[in-house]
Amino acid sequence: MEIPAGQDVYLPEIHDTQEDATVDAASASDTTSDAGDHDSEEEENGSSDEEIDARIDDPCTDIKSALTAALAMKLTTGVQGAFAFSYTADDAPIPGLNITGLGNVPIPLTKRSAKDLIGVCELAPFGKGERTVVDRNVRDTWELSADKISFVNPKWNTWMNSTLIPEITKRLGVSKIQKCELYKLLVYEKGSHFLPHQDTEKSPGMFATLVIVLPTAFEGGQLHVSHGGQSKIFDVAEDSTFSTSIMAWYTDVRHEVKPITKGYRLALSYNLIAPTGVPKPRLSDNSDMVSAVRHVLLSWRQSFGPSIPEKLAYILKHRYSSFGIGNGVLKGADIRTVDILQSLAKECRFEIFIGQAELRVSGDIEDMLKRCFEPKENHSEPLTMGDVVDLSTGQPVHRFEYQFDHPGEFIPRGLDKGSPYREEDDGYMGNYAANVRFWYKQTVVMLWPKNREDDLSGDDWLEDISAELDGRSSTSPSPFERRMLKRILFRLEGGGKSKKALSIVCKTAVRWKDHQLWSRAAHVGKIEKVADNETLVSAALAFGFETLESLFIAVIEKDKSNAKRLNLVDSIAKSDLVLHPDVLPWCDEHRDTIYDTLKIAKPDDVYSLVAIAKAEGIEVMKDTIIPQLLNLNCELDFWRPFLKDLRANRGALVSSSEAVETVIASTLALLLRKTDPFIEKAQPARVYQTTPEFDPQPAIELIGICVELGSLDSCKVVFEKLQRQGGTGDEQTRRAWKSQVYCPLMTSVVSLAQPPHGVNLHAPPFLPFLETIAGPVIDSLLASRKPDWKAVLEAAKWCKPKNGFKVLETKMLSQSDSLSSSHSLAEAARAFSESWVPEDATETNVALGKLIRTLVMREVTSAHLHYDESQTLRQPPYILQRAKDILILCSETLQLKPAAELLARLKAPKKYVAVHVEEVALPFVRILCHELSAREISISEKPYGSFCRDILTEFLDNVIGPQPAADVPPSPEQISGLGCGCDICDHMISQLCSSSEVITIRRVQKDRTHLENQIRSQYGLTFRTIMGRSPHGLEITKPTSFTAFNLWYERLKVGVKAWQAIRPAEIRQTIFGDDHDWIEDALQIRHNAHDDTETVQTEITKLTPTNQSGSSSAARNLASHSHGGQSADHSTNTKRSMPSSYSADHVPRKRSKNITRDDDLS
Repeated sequence: MEIPAGQDVYLPEIHDTQEDATVDAASASDTTSDAGDHDSEEEENGSSDEEIDARIDDPCTDIKSALTAALAMKLTTGVQGAFAFSYTADDAPIPGLNITGLGNVPIPLTKRSAKDLIGVCELAPFGKGERTVVDRNVRDTWELSADKISFVNPKWNTWMNSTLIPEITKRLGVSKIQKCELYKLLVYEKGSHFLPHQDTEKSPGMFATLVIVLPTAFEGGQLHVSHGGQSKIFDVAEDSTFSTSIMAWYTDVRHEVKPITKGYRLALSYNLIAPTGVPKPRLSDNSDMVSAVRHVLLSWRQSFGPSIPEKLAYILKHRYSSFGIGNGVLKGADIRTVDILQSLAKECRFEIFIGQAELRVSGDIEDMLKRCFEPKENHSEPLTMGDVVDLSTGQPVHRFEYQFDHPGEFIPRGLDKGSPYREEDDGYMGNYAANVRFWYKQTVVMLWPKNREDDLSGDDWLEDISAELDGRSSTSPSPFERRMLKRILFRLEGGGKSKKALSIVCKTAVRWKDHQLWSRAAHVGKIEKVADNETLVSAALAFGFETLESLFIAVIEKDKSNAKRLNLVDSIAKSDLVLHPDVLPWCDEHRDTIYDTLKIAKPDDVYSLVAIAKAEGIEVMKDTIIPQLLNLNCELDFWRPFLKDLRANRGALVSSSEAVETVIASTLALLLRKTDPFIEKAQPARVYQTTPEFDPQPAIELIGICVELGSLDSCKVVFEKLQRQGGTGDEQTRRAWKSQVYCPLMTSVVSLAQPPHGVNLHAPPFLPFLETIAGPVIDSLLASRKPDWKAVLEAAKWCKPKNGFKVLETKMLSQSDSLSSSHSLAEAARAFSESWVPEDATETNVALGKLIRTLVMREVTSAHLHYDESQTLRQPPYILQRAKDILILCSETLQLKPAAELLARLKAPKKYVAVHVEEVALPFVRILCHELSAREISISEKPYGSFCRDILTEFLDNVIGPQPAADVPPSPEQISGLGCGCDICDHMISQLCSSSEVITIRRVQKDRTHLENQIRSQYGLTFRTIMGRSPHGLEITKPTSFTAFNLWYERLKVGVKAWQAIRPAEIRQTIFGDDHDWIEDALQIRHNAHDDTETVQTEITKLTPTNQSGSSSAARNLASHSHGGQSADHSTNTKRSMPSSYSADHVPRKRSKNITRDDDLS
C-alpha cells in the first residue's frame, strides 16, 4: 500500500500486537485504579494500592538476576534515546506569532482571537489508504500551513537554536539535527481529537516530529504514544495557561490525541530532519527487552516469598551531577534504560526514583590493595542517597527516608566494584599498616512495587491487617473485609509468609460459612499447621464432617504435637459432630491410633499425656505410652515435669499409689541407664584442633529429676557416669571437662541443700562425689582469668575433711605471682572474709581466718613499696596508691598483723632513703590518718602512732637538712628582665621561677635561638639542645642559688602537712611525747594566740635568711611565684599561665617529684 507523502496515517486497527493490547488495557486499568473507590477503612489501614487478581504464568523466582539480564539484553542497531518525551520549557519566550491576513495573534489566546485564528485555518486531513481525506470522526483539528506563519520576536529563533534543539538532540539520542522545519500550526477546540495514527516522512530526511504547545488554557487533549511494547501518556493541560510544553517522538511511533474537553490547544508542529549523506536515525527494536522487563516487574509485584527483594537499585552506566539528574540529562544507553523502566513503572504500578548513591569503605591499605578486603560492620558507613528525583512526577525528593542494603539490593553489581571517586589514607604508620578510606558514588534508579509501601516503611502489612480483622465478628463480608481478604490471599499465594494471616482467613471463612474462601486458604498453605482445633471443628460444623475428615486425619498422622492430636479428637468427641452416628467410633479408633504412634514429646504434651493415665490407668501408661517415649529419646525438659506431674496426680489415677510409684521408679531407672549425663557440643569443621565444649545441663536435669522424685540414691548412677567420663581424654579435654561440667555441676548440687529441697549433702551419694570433684574444681577456677572466689571457697569446704583450706592455700600460693599481678589475691581475701566470723572458734572458721591472713600478708610482702628511680612501678605515685590499697584491704579483712608489716616495710627502705622518706613515707602518714579517721580508729594505736613518730623523726634528723645559706637568688623582677616581652619569653620566665632545677622548652629552632640569646651569660644559667623528639628542646639548667632554698622549703612543707594530718593536738602529744616541742620548732610551727583553738601555719618570714633584708623579700616572691601560695603578707600570685601553643617538659632533679599527689590524697 502506498502511503500519501506528507500526511499522518490513521491506523484503524488500534492494536497491532496482542502485547500492545495488554499495554493499553493495563494503562486504562491503571487510570481507573488510581481514581478508584477506596473506603475509609482502607485508608486507615495504610494502603490504597489495589491488588490485582490476574497473575502471570511462569513468574520469575530470582528477581535480581532476571531484571539484570533483561536490562542487559542486546538490541538491534539504532539510537539509544527515548522514543518519545515531553517536558515544560520554563525558559521559552513568547514567539510573537504573526499570521498572514490576520496579523499578530495574542498569546495566550483569548476566545475572540481563537475564533479569528480558526477562521483562517482549514480542517486537517489524514492519510487513509492511497487517499487523503477529511473525517472529523477520525481527526477533528484545524491547521494552518507554514508559509502563512512568522515570528516577530527575534528571541524565539535564538531560543530554538541554542536551547531547544540541543535538548531534543540529547533526549532522542541522536548525534545531530540538521534542520527543525516548521510544518503546521494546529488549533484544537472543544471536542477536537486525533485517533491512533503514525506520522509519515513529510520531508526528505525527516525522522521525528516536534510539537510545541504554546501558552493557552485548555483541558483534556492527553497525548498517548506507544512503541515496541512501551506506552506513555503526556498530559500538559495543567500548566497550559502560561507555560510552553515540548513533545517529540520518532515517526514510527503510534500516537493519539484524546478529545479536548475545554478551551483551545494551540500547537506548532515541526519536522526534525537528519543531516544528508548519513543514515536516518531510527529506533532500536526494544520490544523483546520491554517484554522481558515487564515480565520481571509483574513477577515481582505478585511474589512475596522470603527470597523476593523489597526494593532494588539499578546502577546506571554513567554518573551524573545533581543538576543532570534533576534535569533528566542522561547519556547513551542510560536514556533507553530509564525510559523503559519509567514507562513500565507506571504500567505495572511501581514507585521509581533516580538519585546518587554514595558509599564510604575503610580498611587496612594492604588488604584493600590486594582486593582481599571484605567490608565488616566497623569498616563501612551507612550508604546515603542524595539528589533524589521522583521519576513519576519529575519532582525532587527533599527527604528520602528509604535505606538500601549494600550490596544486597544493588544490581548489576555493588557500588564498590568500580573505581572510587575519592580516597584518603593515614600516611606512614611505622610498624602498622595505614588505614585507607575510599568513597564510591553512582547514579542509580530505585524501584519497588507499590504494594510493598507498608513493608518498606517498617510495617508488616499482613500482621497489621490480620490483627484488625481478628477482632471482627461479622457473619457476612463487608466490602472492606472482602477486599482485604483478597489482598491477603494475593500475598499468600505469591509466597508471603504469615501463619497469623492464614489463620485469620480460615476463621473468617468459617464465620462467613464461605467454603470457596476456605478452599483457597487450604490451597495456599497447610491449614492444619495454623488453625487451632476450635477452628477446625467449627469448619466441620459449617462445611460438614466429610469435608474436613481428610484434614483431621492429616493432623493426627503428621502433626508433631501429641497434645494437639489428642485435643483434636477430644474436641470432636465433645462437639455436636457426634450427633452423626459414625463420628464417636471414629474418635475412639483414632485415639487408639495416637496412643500407638506418639511423637517426640515436648513439655507442652505433659498435661495431655498425664490425662491418658487418668483416663486409661497406669497400665496403659506402663505398657504403651512410656516405652514409646523412652524409645523416642525425648528431651529431659519433658521427662522432668512429666514424671513430677505423674507422681503429683497419683491419687487421681484409678491405680494404686504404690503402682504409680513403681512405674515412676522403673521409668527413672531406665531413663538414667540410657541417658548420657553430658553432651559434647558439635564443632564446625576446622583444619585445626579446638577445645571440646561440653553441656552440663543434662546432668543437672537428671539430678534434679532424681531429687524431685525423692529418689536420691539414683543420683549415684549419674555421678558414676560423670566420674568415668571425667578421667578420659587428653589434658586439654580433661581441663575442659573440669571447667564446663564439674564447676557448674558443683554449684547446682550444693544449691540442693537449700529450700525447697533441703538435701543432706554430707551423706552418700553426694558427699563422695563432692569430695572427688572439689580439687579439680578449685584447679579449674584458679586457672580462669577472673576466678569466682565464692565458688572457690565452696569447693574448698568439700575437700577431704580438715584439709580443704590448707589445700586451697597451697594451690593459691603456688600461683601467687600471677594472682598478685592481677590483684586476685586481694579479691579472694575480700570474698573469703565475707564468710569469716572472727568470734567463731570452730576449726573451719579458724582455718579460714588463717587463709585470709596468709593471702593478705602475701599481698604485703610481694608489693613494690620502696622507691627506685630506675623502675616505673617503684615511683612515688604508684607506691602510695599500692600501699593505700593494701591498707584498705587490711582494714576490710580485719588483718592487723599484715597492716603492721606494711608499715614496717614502708619505713625501712634499703636505698634512696631520703627520697623514699620525703616522697613516700611522709605522704603516706597523711593517707594513714585519713583512712583511720574514716574508720574511727585512733592514729595513736599500735602500730600506727609509732610509724608516724619514726617517719617524722627520720625526716628531721636525716632528710631535710639545715636551712640553706643566705645566697640570694635573683628576684622575679630581675628574671623578668631576661625576656623581651613576647609570649615565648614570658613562658620561659614562668618556668625559671619554678622550683625545678632543670626545665625543657620545646620550640622550633628560630624560637630556641631567640631564647638562647636572651639568657646567654645571665645569672649562671646554662643550656643545651635536646634532640630525639620534634620539635627539639632547649634544656636550661639553673645554678644552685636559684633552687637551694626553694627545694629545702618544699621539703619542709611536706613535713608540715604530715604533722598537720595528725590531729587533734592531744593525739600528737601522746604519740611524740618529749619530742613534740622539738618537732614543732624544727618544722617552724607557731600557734595562734587569738583564740582557744589551735591553728597551725607556716611563718614564711622565719624561713628566709635573716642577715640580708633583700633576700627575705626575694624568697617570699619566689615562693609565691613557684607554688601559687600566699606569703605572710598575703601577696597575690603573679605566676604567668603557660600559653596553650607551647610544649614544656619540667625536668626534675635526679628523682621523681610529685607534690600535687599529696593534695589529691588528703
